[in-house]
Amino acid sequence: MSNRVETVSKTSGVALLEVLVAFVTLSGGLLAVLNFHAAAQNNTSEAKARAEAVAVAEAKLHELESYLSGTDARLTDGDYEDAVAGTTANFERNWTVSTDVTLATQRHLDVSVGWTDRAGDVQSVEIGSELYVETPTDSIANMLEVIEMAKAESYWFSGGGGGGGGEGEGEGEGEGEGEGEGEGEGEGEGEGEGEGGGGQSTYTIVVSSSLTVGNGAQFHGMTVSDNNYAVVCTNTSIDWTCTADTVAVGDYLDFTVTFSTNKWVCEPGYSSGSGAYVFDGLGHDITAGYPAVIKKRSADC
Repeated sequence: MSNRVETVSKTSGVALLEVLVAFVTLSGGLLAVLNFHAAAQNNTSEAKARAEAVAVAEAKLHELESYLSGTDARLTDGDYEDAVAGTTANFERNWTVSTDVTLATQRHLDVSVGWTDRAGDVQSVEIGSELYVETPTDSIANMLEVIEMAKAESYWFSGGGGGGGGEGEGEGEGEGEGEGEGEGEGEGEGEGEGEGGGGQSTYTIVVSSSLTVGNGAQFHGMTVSDNNYAVVCTNTSIDWTCTADTVAVGDYLDFTVTFSTNKWVCEPGYSSGSGAYVFDGLGHDITAGYPAVIKKRSADC
């Protein structure tokens, strides 16, 4: 009987030791998990506090940058401070305003924000900026001046001033039926219009007039020469038009247009079969005053 009780007592002692070891191991694991959780919470809280501190510092910079005049008291050189109650901590904000030694309109802005974290340690962030001071009303005046200048340039580029009177001289010579030489002169008046937006670098000049045809004469065509810009001419049996659409602003158009027919060109400059107008220094449209008179023979002129 005594031997059986002793055996049971030894078995119970071994089981209790195993339980104690397991408990100690589990406690160590739980402590590690708790420490990790506490550290994670602390890091998260610290990140939130730092982000809020940066926002508090940036708010002060934005306030300084929103000055109302070049003599705003907030831009006076000096060291300043205030307290800000945040959601994650209570912040102490300090900022410095200093004028650049070489440029009186430039300010150096430095802002620092400090707070005490959960562990009792002092933390801080610092940011800075450069500010160029200019009176806002001066900026508005400068902008309005630029707008007025743009309007004036747009008015000039688009031909807003219209056209004016034009004068020209023509000379013609050619070969064909009959004999003869001659010179012709013509004067024309016209009006010019242009369309375009600001920034336009070229404008268009149009020269046009009518034909006087008689005795079965036919107008065959026109030839352009001595032109300093591309000129395109078209004609019908009753009128003619020449257009240059790439004339540079501030420049003028020069060209000679020669008429060809199967008869006699009386004007400009009668000679057998052809006549020419010379346009020199055109800066506007011409819509009348340069007719081409065509007859059957020189005697008809």
